[in-house]
Amino acid sequence: MSLLKKIFFLLLLGISSLLQAQNDVPCTAPESHDFDYMLGEWQVYQQDTLIAFSTFSKEFNNCTVQEFYREPRKNYFRNSDASYNPIKKAWELCTYDNQGEYYQFQGNYASKSIQLTSTKILPNTKSILVKLVYSNIQENSFVRELKISMDSAKTFITFNKVNYKRIMISPINGKKIYKEIIVKASATEVYERWTQKSGIIQFLAKDCYVIMEPGGPYEIYFMPDAAKGFKGSEECKVLSFIENKMLSFTWNAPPEFPTVRNLKEKAWVVIELEKIDDVHTKVKLTHTGFRDGEEWNKVYAYFDNTWGKVLEWLRDSF
Repeated sequence: MSLLKKIFFLLLLGISSLLQAQNDVPCTAPESHDFDYMLGEWQVYQQDTLIAFSTFSKEFNNCTVQEFYREPRKNYFRNSDASYNPIKKAWELCTYDNQGEYYQFQGNYASKSIQLTSTKILPNTKSILVKLVYSNIQENSFVRELKISMDSAKTFITFNKVNYKRIMISPINGKKIYKEIIVKASATEVYERWTQKSGIIQFLAKDCYVIMEPGGPYEIYFMPDAAKGFKGSEECKVLSFIENKMLSFTWNAPPEFPTVRNLKEKAWVVIELEKIDDVHTKVKLTHTGFRDGEEWNKVYAYFDNTWGKVLEWLRDSF
């Protein structure tokens, strides 16, 4: 190892030791829990109109709070990552969206609200001060405001103000949809219909994005030309599979049921293949993971009617 590399290595080791001495166990400062009230699923309202859905979760060994905000009808999506910096004694929050907007905020919890600020340089080289405020914080609601100042923080104008209301997710109620059909095809052929793009487009949808591994995408695009969030089973995942015998995957609701569709916690479907002989297979479909609630009941009724038709499409595709 060259002398320069040795010096660089020792420098890194020294910095690492210093940081560890200042914070032996990462992300354990009391302030690192300031955002914990946000964890979960939320509906977002502008005045009295439901406009979006948001999910907050703890990630990276509970060191960051991540928000996934989605306003699919406008094809607008935003992510943010927030973490508490014990050295600066401040929160650092990075937010970015699918329209190219990017901010880096810094601030603290104070006076029963979280206030963070960022400086943004405009194309004309002038700068504006942007303030992100979480206020009126309650167990199941809070207000998010984005404010801007053009005069060095002397006055602020509210650019965007929305109300977050927590979605109360009930426990899984045990309801199941069960359908079965016999198709004139081998178990191998039927399995390929559900797991390969060449098979899926023959009976189920025009396009898809499927990777057969646990946690891989199981996205069936019934309307591939629609805006993101309206194409089909977006964000659904492969759960498990046994080649030529079974497949399970998460499943969302159609766009006309937006609250259920946008929940992070999804229902799931199990496909089982039972060989009758070399040219006949019984296909058994179970859809479960339903919860209580008016919209959930409508989703159940929708799929109770739809899955039988899907199995008929499968049978007729051979």
